[in-house]
Amino acid sequence: MIAGARSSANWNITRPEWNILPDDAEVVYGSDLKIDCAATGIPPPKLQWKKVSPESSESSLLGNGGRHRTLSNGSMVLLDVHSDDGGEYECIASNGIGESIKKTVTVIVHVPPQFQEAYHLQKARSGHSAVLRCDVTGDSPIKVKWTKEYMDNTDSRYKIQEPPLPNGLLSELYISRVLRKDAGIYACSATNSYGKQDKTIKLLVLEPPASPSDIVIKEVERTEATVMWKTPYAGNSPITRYVVQYWRDTGSTPKLEEENVGSEKTSHQLRNLRPGTSYVVRVIADNEFGSSTPSVPIRFYTAEDTPSGYPTDLTVFSNGVNELIIRWKAPAPDQRNGAIQGYELGYREHYSMEPYTYREAPLGPSISQEYVLDNLKDDTEYEIVVRAYNRAGKGPTSMPVIGKTREIGTLIAPNMWVESTTATSISLRWSGNEEIKKGALRHSLHYRAEGGKWQEKPIPSTYPDSYVLDDLEENTLYYLYIQAMSGSDHSNPSLTVSVRTSDPSFERSSMTQMQEVSHQTTLVISLSVVISCVVIVCVIAGACVYVTRVTARTGFKRDGHALSDFAEQPSTSRSTPLSRHTSNFRYVDVNSRPLLWCSTPAPPNDYPSPYATLPLRPTPMSKRWQSEDGMSPAISERSESLINQRVEISEDKISNNRE
Repeated sequence: MIAGARSSANWNITRPEWNILPDDAEVVYGSDLKIDCAATGIPPPKLQWKKVSPESSESSLLGNGGRHRTLSNGSMVLLDVHSDDGGEYECIASNGIGESIKKTVTVIVHVPPQFQEAYHLQKARSGHSAVLRCDVTGDSPIKVKWTKEYMDNTDSRYKIQEPPLPNGLLSELYISRVLRKDAGIYACSATNSYGKQDKTIKLLVLEPPASPSDIVIKEVERTEATVMWKTPYAGNSPITRYVVQYWRDTGSTPKLEEENVGSEKTSHQLRNLRPGTSYVVRVIADNEFGSSTPSVPIRFYTAEDTPSGYPTDLTVFSNGVNELIIRWKAPAPDQRNGAIQGYELGYREHYSMEPYTYREAPLGPSISQEYVLDNLKDDTEYEIVVRAYNRAGKGPTSMPVIGKTREIGTLIAPNMWVESTTATSISLRWSGNEEIKKGALRHSLHYRAEGGKWQEKPIPSTYPDSYVLDDLEENTLYYLYIQAMSGSDHSNPSLTVSVRTSDPSFERSSMTQMQEVSHQTTLVISLSVVISCVVIVCVIAGACVYVTRVTARTGFKRDGHALSDFAEQPSTSRSTPLSRHTSNFRYVDVNSRPLLWCSTPAPPNDYPSPYATLPLRPTPMSKRWQSEDGMSPAISERSESLINQRVEISEDKISNNRE
């Protein structure tokens, strides 16, 4: 019984046979993979997996630790597959009966795009070039796309280069002449058939700071002012200092002043300023990479102070028996301490201990000022002072000057004005000193061109109140004044007048227009004269014909000759009275020479043809009324009609005489 049992057991032992053959597999990087492998046999076979090494003929068994596991049913599991998990694997089934059975499979791992780092910070200097790199690995083909918010893809400064790599791709974004607007977050997106991966690059543009903004001037005093501003964009680099620049707004080339301020401050006090002065201030920020553009300039005025200087160049001229002309210049600009509002002019008699009497002198348009002090005593010396004032108060008085009014009957300064100008002359007229005998009164004219020197022109006594100054420059500004002289006495200068000579180009244009109008007027007048002459000639000619025929008829009848005989005689170039006529009547052949000889003088030699035949300038009007022979059709018809009427009247009278 026991022997039979053993024989039956030996009969049931079998070698391993495949129940499930493992197959090749493809897996995506990072995912899990399971490959089934099963075999049968008696006793049941043991299943193992080995990784075939391509570098050697030996294989290593896969255990159940880590990412590699073999299940109890013989299946192999790979967790979180990596790129190096790809290759050949061998499933081995053995039960000790005969040789083991083996099956080799290939595992292919597909890799999606991968970056070594998902975020990168990159810096670039403004104006320099920058290269942003995306080094991507994965299965080919790989496509890379660059994106950025507000990125202008049409900007020629952006260029992309993609040199291939053995296991991936290198995409480079090249930016030439980096600007501030290029700063920001760039996304590099890589895709292939197995996935997509993004990389972020932050680009910082290193540049000089932006201009300080919101400049404000506060606490403005006479000599001090405080400047305040806001911290600007630093250009991705700490601000190292601020520079406050200011200058006086004088209209000429300014003298720039600079003061350095620490980077931690946003205000600065300016000192040692001038009172009542216009200033311009601006602020500049600095960092490691340069200076900002200046801020918007701000103008401010310091508070005014009383003038610290007095008017200069004070002079006095007599302007008659009770007037003095006072002239002076404004204080120096650095002594005005504000805008001059006017002047006060003080006067008193010389050597008087009385206080000055002040008059308000209005502010003139220029630095030089003038005032006429009137209602004074004649032949009296006066002490004159002047002082300027502004909104803050009155300045110091000038040093006194002495002026004396004239005695009654002495010369006064003429009052001169301009009557007219041409391109090279100025016509002047003046008044004053009319009580002086004209032959004893002379004048001296002083003039200069703008930027030139004064010149003197003596005016003879034959020009008592007017004169034409000629030989001047065209379109030039001149200054003129005049003095009266009588014997050794000289008047004070008149007020200076300024006038500009005419522009010749403008005058030529006006003259051309006037000549055209004059020429047209001359043509109209000439046509009228011609027409009148034609009418007069026609009337006289008709009258001559009439008188001649009547006279001839009457004469022949007296001499007993028939009119018909006279009419039948042939005309000759010249006729002679009959010899048998002894009366005082003398008859002339009107056919060869009229009774009234209206000879017209020959035209000047300048004209090659008679005046009546000169061609007129064709105008629409002349073409309308002028006939081909140069005479008005209406006048020609009227003249012909008048002559015919005269002839008919003559024939009627001859017929009556016959009867």
